[in-house]
Amino acid sequence: MASFDRIIPDLMKKWGIPGGAVAVVKDGRLVLARGYGYADQAKQSVQPDALFRIASVSKPLTAVAILKLWRRAASISMPRLSCFATTFHLHRVPPPIHGFMT
Repeated sequence: MASFDRIIPDLMKKWGIPGGAVAVVKDGRLVLARGYGYADQAKQSVQPDALFRIASVSKPLTAVAILKLWRRAASISMPRLSCFATTFHLHRVPPPIHGFMT
């Protein structure tokens, strides 16, 4: 796993990332858990079990989930949908999701 020790610091420097953690699982077993860089402004090293806030990473994941639900709803009949929301309107275009992503 020495390749991670060569690649990760270079990528962090290139993208201006102060710290991060990497975990690799193979065949259901943890084979690598390592922290890189700094955890805070006091320059404490990142530990492998460090917790990070996901910040805006959740926005694209939420967008994909919403679109998948919309696609699934497009194949469901309206009476069945009415049990979830009484004002739901089924359109052939995706709902405007930008409001969910701000």
